[in-house]
Amino acid sequence: MQIPDAGPQKLAAAAILALLDGAPFGRLATYAPPQGDRAGRSYVVPLQFLHSGGVIRLVTTAGRKLTNLRAAPGAACFALDLTTGDGWTSVCAWGDYRDVTELGERLDIMAASFSKYPAGTTRQAVSLLRRVAPGGGAEAERGGRAPVFGRVAIKSMAGRHWPGLLLSAGPALVHPAPPPAPDSPRRPPERLSRAACRELLAARPLVRLGCYSPARARMYCLPLWFESVGDSLWFYHPPGGAALLAALREHPQGVCAQVDNLDCSPAADPGQPWRSALAEGVASVHPLGLDADLPLDVQMTLLRAIRARLERFAIHSVFVPPDPDLAPPAGALIRLRIEALSGQATGEPL
Repeated sequence: MQIPDAGPQKLAAAAILALLDGAPFGRLATYAPPQGDRAGRSYVVPLQFLHSGGVIRLVTTAGRKLTNLRAAPGAACFALDLTTGDGWTSVCAWGDYRDVTELGERLDIMAASFSKYPAGTTRQAVSLLRRVAPGGGAEAERGGRAPVFGRVAIKSMAGRHWPGLLLSAGPALVHPAPPPAPDSPRRPPERLSRAACRELLAARPLVRLGCYSPARARMYCLPLWFESVGDSLWFYHPPGGAALLAALREHPQGVCAQVDNLDCSPAADPGQPWRSALAEGVASVHPLGLDADLPLDVQMTLLRAIRARLERFAIHSVFVPPDPDLAPPAGALIRLRIEALSGQATGEPL
């Protein structure tokens, strides 16, 4: 396997903000605090968004992500990863959420949404008019009909660019499919079967692992290589990055892994159809090495399986798991034992 010499490069704040300005889609990670005997739960979902001046603005509807944002507004994490001509970039932004209730700001958000997503906001505009007219308001929101406007004010952010990381297993990996003609009929949004979710997991080389850090009171949403074995997903975590592993050890319940077929590059079609699957369960961290809790032969078997999977995708990177036949393993393996698997598809052409 060819390994590029270039390591990751830290992105300046201006570069991160520029990516947020141009990307048509991102992934929002939110947290549902514990209730009674139920442990807190992480949730990651792809969505359209607007960014300006360090504020991410959303137009959404009542549902799980909105409930989470209101219950834990300071835990919001917005993640973006994309492939460019010279490598791969991953960005995370953390901030505080609040509803936008002032009509003028709502109209400003709607106008910006028309500009960025001209084909997808007419229905939202009609819903907005119904909301501000008699018969709208809280009752309409509870019924899921009216849009809800919100903003995440960014408090901190981080980004890395890997010049040598190539996601090059054919154009369908990076650019899932050419956009249909504007007048092509589309299927209504639908839930994915468990088999379709499994199919989507098999078709993508990485997932975004979502977990909550009690120490930092915020979500993490990080892309990781993985392999599916039975009822579990196994991830390779290279040496370093102790914050994620600490969060998983402190809050192993309610961890999730999200996968989709979205193209988030600035040149992508903002109206592209997409599929997304979410695996939820309990996580465990298993350091690699001779004295680890996992037997050495199990470690080597899992590392080989993840390496073989990435080779099938023609991925060459310094972050591919080390070859256990050539050197002692380093880093850690993360296991997510799946307790629930769900997914959705939207806008696919007939």
